[in-house]
Amino acid sequence: MKQIFRCCILNFFVLASSVAQADDCLPDKQVFKRDYGNDVEVFYTQRSIPSHVDSAAYLVHFEARRQKTIVWSVEGRISCGAWGLMCDLKIDPSQPNDKFDAIRQCLPSCAFKDDIIPVTLVHEDEAIKYIAFGNLTAFSMGCGNYMAIKVQRPELLDDAGRDRTFILPDYVKFDSCEK
Repeated sequence: MKQIFRCCILNFFVLASSVAQADDCLPDKQVFKRDYGNDVEVFYTQRSIPSHVDSAAYLVHFEARRQKTIVWSVEGRISCGAWGLMCDLKIDPSQPNDKFDAIRQCLPSCAFKDDIIPVTLVHEDEAIKYIAFGNLTAFSMGCGNYMAIKVQRPELLDDAGRDRTFILPDYVKFDSCEK
């Protein structure tokens, strides 16, 4: 009976510590992931950048892996309005442009609109469990040629990647905390 009790107590502490790690992970250390199956995953990280007191901004990094090897990546930025209530994702363009990101270059009719790709943080208690990107998958499929994709391993690209179609996720789920 004592061994069963000790085992249950030990399992409780192991589970509690793993949950605490997710909740206690600083935003700049959080790693999110979308698993597409067949050993294909897209990882997402973000780093805070200084901004106005009542707004927020982040540098973001998407990284596609096949069989745990980085195949391609792309950078971008998230900017949030007053008190972080409305956030918008901008993807770095393949052709540098001081005024427009990849989305606005691909869709000139949207050049001066905000929230083309809205970003929603889904919380569970105090921790961010999911980040949703409105229209990102559709945008990446239709406007991939406008994105500054960095291909590290061309031999691992799938047919879509070889045709310059790089599919970004419409959401990512919290995966781990960087050390």
